[in-house]
Amino acid sequence: MINRSSRADVRNPILALPAAQRVQNLPVESRAVTSTKEKETAMATEREYDDHRTHVDRSCQESV
Repeated sequence: MINRSSRADVRNPILALPAAQRVQNLPVESRAVTSTKEKETAMATEREYDDHRTHVDRSCQESV
């Protein structure tokens, strides 16, 4: 059996970044706003990627 670390920064290396450490020092309300912003940014980025991928797929199909 392989032992896995229970340390959060080992399991999620993003938590070791200086910015992530600074966020942890913010008040709870500020962390909540930051978390919401990060989630919204991730969702918007994913939508844009999906839209771009669909456009590229259509372009490739039209050129065949």
